[in-house]
Amino acid sequence: MFTNRRPNPIFCFVRLSPDEAAVDPVIRCIVVEQTKQWTELMEKHRKEEWDTLKAHLQSQEDLLKKLMESAHVNQLKQLQAKQER
Repeated sequence: MFTNRRPNPIFCFVRLSPDEAAVDPVIRCIVVEQTKQWTELMEKHRKEEWDTLKAHLQSQEDLLKKLMESAHVNQLKQLQAKQER
């Protein structure tokens, strides 16, 4: 009736000491998988953050160009008006 199968890995933490849990292959496999998932999530987050920053900077650049062009046109008008006097 008794088998040598390991219990569900979730319950291993309750039954194993910290030293045993550190070398348990099931737990190590779970930790490796979670670490991999965390790394992928962080890479995705960094990429999304960088893309958002680039889009924000591009929109700021576009706005600044429009403002500078508008200011330049106004300066030319003022200069022309001044020269006509």
